[in-house]
Amino acid sequence: MRMTWEMKRLKVEEWETSGLSAKEWCAEEGVVYPTFIYWRKKLKEMESTCMAESAIEWAEVKTKLLYNENSTKKAEIKISRGGWMVTVTPDVNKVFLMDVLKIVGQSC
Repeated sequence: MRMTWEMKRLKVEEWETSGLSAKEWCAEEGVVYPTFIYWRKKLKEMESTCMAESAIEWAEVKTKLLYNENSTKKAEIKISRGGWMVTVTPDVNKVFLMDVLKIVGQSC
């Protein structure tokens, strides 16, 4: 089974709390040391990208009624962040939308 980046992140966290040097930990866990160093480097890059993206602030948007409920056309707002695009229509379930936005915010 191929390891996901989340699994690799957990392995790096295990090492950080082990009290061992990276080489000692790798030897005990059967992880190739240069591979482990690559994981750490890549995870740090991914973290800095996420931190840069998380510096983006969400804007409050106030709208006027933009559609007639009898009309087939409905207004929509597109929210993009990172690689995500969320389309919101006036009839969106607010609890569902909040859950989606939390996931988008944590996905970095």
